[in-house]
Amino acid sequence: MKTKLFFLSIIAIITTNCNYNKSIKKDFLTGISSKGNIISCNDIYLTIDNKKVNINTFYYGEVFIINYENIEGFVKENGNDFPGMSITVLNSNNDTILYEQDLYKEYSKEGINYNPLLIQAMLTAAYPMHTGNKYTMLIHIWDKKGKGTYDSMFEFTLKENEKIKTKVINNAKYDEIYLYSYNTEKVITDNKIPFNNTVYIVYEGLSGFKDIDKKISFGLSLVATNSNGKTILNYPDLYENKDATTEEFNKLIAPYFEFTGDKANNPITCTATLWDKNSDSKIVSEISINLE
Repeated sequence: MKTKLFFLSIIAIITTNCNYNKSIKKDFLTGISSKGNIISCNDIYLTIDNKKVNINTFYYGEVFIINYENIEGFVKENGNDFPGMSITVLNSNNDTILYEQDLYKEYSKEGINYNPLLIQAMLTAAYPMHTGNKYTMLIHIWDKKGKGTYDSMFEFTLKENEKIKTKVINNAKYDEIYLYSYNTEKVITDNKIPFNNTVYIVYEGLSGFKDIDKKISFGLSLVATNSNGKTILNYPDLYENKDATTEEFNKLIAPYFEFTGDKANNPITCTATLWDKNSDSKIVSEISINLE
């Protein structure tokens, strides 16, 4: 059985750029609000794939960065700054579902010798978050050598990929279904797939399949047709003669496939059918993609 497990990631990144301007700010396009005490920042903005964006709704698995450009007010020692940064993510009930205490702990002794300074916080909008829900991201920046602080709040929502249309039959249920590129190690949100790349169809949080002796017996077919109606991929059962423990099946199943060649009549329609071999439960997903 071929499965792959993916995790939420939060990364702190340090590069250069900054200035001083103590203030209370709110970006009405993204909704990011910030308040500084001693520490201030001239510009705060969102980027995805190094491009500025003014959004607060993301696809499941999408990676975004909050950039703090022109940030100053830290007490310097030998010309170095000593920032700390914690990130908290709350769900709609204000329960903490994710917490990182200090993304800059590795710089606590020697500090950062960049002037001007740009601080970035990156978040992958994935598990334990889910589509259709609203979340609040709290970012707390502080000076480890002084009393300065800088706090931001960003509310955002996760949306389903409209190019993946899924229906469930009988008792089948799932939390998330998405495409993941092995080559780029990213969730595919635009449904553009290069030729000769390994792509996973990821099923997270499955339930409603019949358990026999703590095992699930299931099948998964994948059929792809081009815009002319020609079948270009046909796998009757990617899990033929295989099963999974109930625990691993319910957590994640990730079959993979690959399109070879260099030309295609786009769009391509992929129909993935995950079925229970011991009941009538079934999940059918129709996925529209473009091969490049």
